[in-house]
Amino acid sequence: MMKLRKAKPLYIQVRDLLVQNIMSMEPGNNRLPSEEELTKQLGVSRSTVREAMHDLILQGVVSKRHGKGNYAHPAVLKVPYRIDYDPDFRSLLNDPDKTLSIKASPYSTAPASEKMVKRLPSAAGEEVYRWDWEYYLDDTLFVIATEEIPKKYFLREPQDSDEFSVKEFVANYCDKDLAYFISWINASERPQVAARFGVSQTIIQDWEEVYHDIEDHAICYCEVYFNPECLEVALLTSL
Repeated sequence: MMKLRKAKPLYIQVRDLLVQNIMSMEPGNNRLPSEEELTKQLGVSRSTVREAMHDLILQGVVSKRHGKGNYAHPAVLKVPYRIDYDPDFRSLLNDPDKTLSIKASPYSTAPASEKMVKRLPSAAGEEVYRWDWEYYLDDTLFVIATEEIPKKYFLREPQDSDEFSVKEFVANYCDKDLAYFISWINASERPQVAARFGVSQTIIQDWEEVYHDIEDHAICYCEVYFNPECLEVALLTSL
């Protein structure tokens, strides 16, 4: 029987053990033991196994087929920079061999940009706070995120802080609980952005994002640029 420690929630430990086993699987030999078998092997409750399995299914690491069982996908674990699972760039850029740092520009106020109004028509005529977050690995700039949020949502003026994700920032300054965002994927000639990245390639991939809160209000517009020489963002879609 595998031994589990008490440092992490039990289902996380079970999930991590399953991931270790999945990493060594081969195509065609990737069917997982049943929940009952895993319960006996690991000495945990079936609800703990189900919680761990649910997390792996959400990640796309496991597919569940009724009447057939659960199938693991080791190839998924080898895909870097998956933005579909965790949109927080701090997690996306996690690299144990490099140092992640984030720089925030000063906050400015201006009318909502044309791009914001196109994606978020309710922002027409609104004054917004606008700023950039720059994400570095060591000394290399990987991601630039330009944020716009209508001033009417703020409970107080934004200050320098450690909130470097939209969800944390909006919770702190606007007291809004963000539930989801919608993305539009583009690529266009951006010489000024290329100059900020210090690259010669001027066709830059960028994402536009609109964040909605739990009450379905559109709260934030974000435009994200990726360094074309360092970062290939991946998406996984389960079928």
